[in-house]
Amino acid sequence: MADTFVQAGMVADDHKLPGFMYVPNAGIDKEKLMNYLMVTGIFAVIIGLIAVILYIAYRTIKRENQRGMAIEQELRSRTHELALHNQVLRQINLAIELPQLLDELALHIESLHPDMMCSILLLDKESKRLLHGAAPSLPDFYNQAVHGIMIAEGAGSCGTAAYRGERVIVEDIQQHPYWQDFREVALRAGIHSCWSQPIKGSKGDMLGTFAIYHKQPATPTDEEIALIENYANLAQLSIEHKRADNALLESEERLRFVLEGSDLGFWDWKIDTDEVERNPASAAMLGYSHEEIKCTTTAQQWTDFIFPEDREKVWQSIQDVLDGRSPIHKIEYRMIHKNGSLRWIFDHAKVVLRDQSGHPLRMSGIHADITERKMAEAELRIAAAAFELQEGMMVMDAENIIIKVNHAFTAITGYSPQEAIGRAPQLLLRSGRQKTSFYAAMSASIESTGTWQGEIWNRRKNGEIYPEWHTITVVNGEDGKPSHYVATLIDITERKSAEEKIRQLAFYDPLTHLPNRRLLLERLKHSIDVERRTGKHLALLMLDLDRFKAVNDTLGHGAGDELLQQVAKRITARLREVDVVARLGGDEFVVLLKDLAHTEDAARIAEDIVADLSLPFDLPQSDDVRIGASIGISLYPQHGDTPETLMGNADTALYQAKDRGRGCFAYFSEELTFAARERIALETRLRQAIVQQELRVFYQPQVDIASGRVIGAEALVRWQHPTQGLIMPGQFIPLAEETDLIIAIGSWVFNETCRQGRRWLDEGLLPLTLSVNVSPHQFRRQDINALVATVLDETGYPAEHLALEITESGLMENQDKAMAILNGLREQGIRLAIDDFGTGYSSLAYLKYFPLDVLKIDKSFIDDIPYLQGDMEIASTIIAMAHTLGFKVSAEGVETPEQLAFLREKGCDSYQGHLNSLALSAEGFAAMLRQS
Repeated sequence: MADTFVQAGMVADDHKLPGFMYVPNAGIDKEKLMNYLMVTGIFAVIIGLIAVILYIAYRTIKRENQRGMAIEQELRSRTHELALHNQVLRQINLAIELPQLLDELALHIESLHPDMMCSILLLDKESKRLLHGAAPSLPDFYNQAVHGIMIAEGAGSCGTAAYRGERVIVEDIQQHPYWQDFREVALRAGIHSCWSQPIKGSKGDMLGTFAIYHKQPATPTDEEIALIENYANLAQLSIEHKRADNALLESEERLRFVLEGSDLGFWDWKIDTDEVERNPASAAMLGYSHEEIKCTTTAQQWTDFIFPEDREKVWQSIQDVLDGRSPIHKIEYRMIHKNGSLRWIFDHAKVVLRDQSGHPLRMSGIHADITERKMAEAELRIAAAAFELQEGMMVMDAENIIIKVNHAFTAITGYSPQEAIGRAPQLLLRSGRQKTSFYAAMSASIESTGTWQGEIWNRRKNGEIYPEWHTITVVNGEDGKPSHYVATLIDITERKSAEEKIRQLAFYDPLTHLPNRRLLLERLKHSIDVERRTGKHLALLMLDLDRFKAVNDTLGHGAGDELLQQVAKRITARLREVDVVARLGGDEFVVLLKDLAHTEDAARIAEDIVADLSLPFDLPQSDDVRIGASIGISLYPQHGDTPETLMGNADTALYQAKDRGRGCFAYFSEELTFAARERIALETRLRQAIVQQELRVFYQPQVDIASGRVIGAEALVRWQHPTQGLIMPGQFIPLAEETDLIIAIGSWVFNETCRQGRRWLDEGLLPLTLSVNVSPHQFRRQDINALVATVLDETGYPAEHLALEITESGLMENQDKAMAILNGLREQGIRLAIDDFGTGYSSLAYLKYFPLDVLKIDKSFIDDIPYLQGDMEIASTIIAMAHTLGFKVSAEGVETPEQLAFLREKGCDSYQGHLNSLALSAEGFAAMLRQS
């Protein structure tokens, strides 16, 4: 056949197939052959199509089978999950403790998913850590390691999940940073992945975490994430139900304890069977044992114990609840005790069970013995009646807060109960007249004796201050500690007014309202006792008016009285609050001056009074009445140490003043009179000197020790008196400081020094540092920063060439204020020096913080160098200390080469003194500079 194909030209000779029969020269119908082949091809195509269809059908059936198997598997899984859910619900209702319940839940989950290990961690009470709850398949050492893990970012999967409140998936524990602290223990436990889901309560609160572990790194599928959420919900259900059960059991137990511990009676009435059960406390209230009342099992039997007059209202209250007219049976009534006495009972009950139709089936309640309370209420009613007496009363609690006031309190203070209750009496009524020590003594008396009474000044609502007789009594509680304070208050304004009138008549002059002789002597005696303890001085000024009799005789007694009143006002205006002025009678007055710093101060005040009283008086009868005054002065202790002696000596001094011509003063001692007058005259001349420009500034050169070059000068004031010549500062500066003239003098010296410095610069002299002394009085009472700024602005003198010298004592008086002043001066560029260092009491703790440039060693430490070893050591120490603190050191009063050599050896920076030059006038100082 093959050959036939070849012969026919259908198959090439070299393509013959082995096994075929080739018949040569066979006759073939080519057309039939072609038809045959076509039919054969079509048949082959049909066979192929059938095969394809069969293959597609096979694949479809296979997929359907697989899908059916998946659905079957999903149904099986859901069935298992539902069974797990039901199992958990059944176990929740069983008496199983929470740890066992969580263990069972974990084991059920692991049985459904053998490749998983479960862990449940619970939130601790402080909500800061997670504690072991359940993990039955994890090793104990691992559970111990994670027990108490912190709730924080990066604290493993569970700590982070609880911190964030969201799921945390860690696929590979050994590679994840959250597990850095637990990698080793996780590796030992053979766990490599951890998926943690926070367990949240029904209110969104955190309860703990549910975690799934695998023994190899693993990523959860969507189905597995759904499982985690579902299992976390089951854990939440278990935790909340068990905790609710435990809380209910605890609540029931607490209720039992409360009933047993509070002696409350409890009764339970089954209405349909009329059975009543009572606890032992119900029986004890009426004096019976529990056994004795067990036989009274019906409501009617129990009713027999109720006092007959109260039975109807009790049953009416119960019936109102049974019929639904009232939700609660709450009533107070009397019951008959076993001993025949009546006991007050408080009954509180409600229907606790009804049938489907709403009919009551069971009623339960409690009752308490309130007999003591009823007795207390009766006592309180009696007390309330007493509370509303004429005396003001207020009741405070243990914290001293007002809880009750009566009508009399409101009438006295002006405060209504609403305004007073809830406030502290000291904030409401305190006037501020009494000192803290007064109230401290009051509190001490109340604490030690339980009561206090006395006079006190309080303030009404309208602001009026009034006197009050106040009594406070402590009410102690059962523990013996104060529970309340009861205060009574009586307005004694009228009584005090009457007493004050009597006192005025006894102790005050009715015309001038000044103290009279009796009160003066009492105050003088007291002042002597005080000054004896403190070592201070006091003065007594006896004053007699000159020409008063003439006014009285010519203008009448009315004019004389008016004149005496005006004299009293003028004298009082000249005195301090601590001083006393009294009228002895007629035209005699006495002034008591306390706490005198100098005996001459009495003379100054006497002269001022004499001057004031010499001015004309304006009276209704005449507008130009002139009188005078003479004053005698005695001093304590110089002229006596008793009131009588001082009064007598002042009177003697008064006659001495009158003998000198009136209109003047005299001390009991002639020497003191002379000295005081000299001092007053000096003060007067010094005031004139300032006005008449008699003050001069001299300059003492300051020399650099290392180079011997003049580097500055200290400005020193002198008084060029027209007749006495040049007066040194030691003769007038102390007086200037006492009279505040130092402020005017200091300002003038400062201004003059800066003007002179500016002139020297304009004349071409080399710039030097000019130092100006600042008095402690000036430093304390004047605005130094403002003065410096003004003078520098007006004179144009450079701030960097100006230095201020401030005494050690001036700085130490008020360190904080001094620091602020010095900082202000430093900001202006002023150099600062501490003068007379070593003579005061500097605090090095402050000194090191002061912005100082120079410490000046006082002359007293230089004078005896090199003869006194102590002064040499002091000077050496000052130099070393100053350099340690970063200050320069300058020595004052250097007068010998030996002193200079010592200072050079110790490293002192500069000096001034007679060794180099005396203080020079401005012209002399300029000449010296030009020569050098």
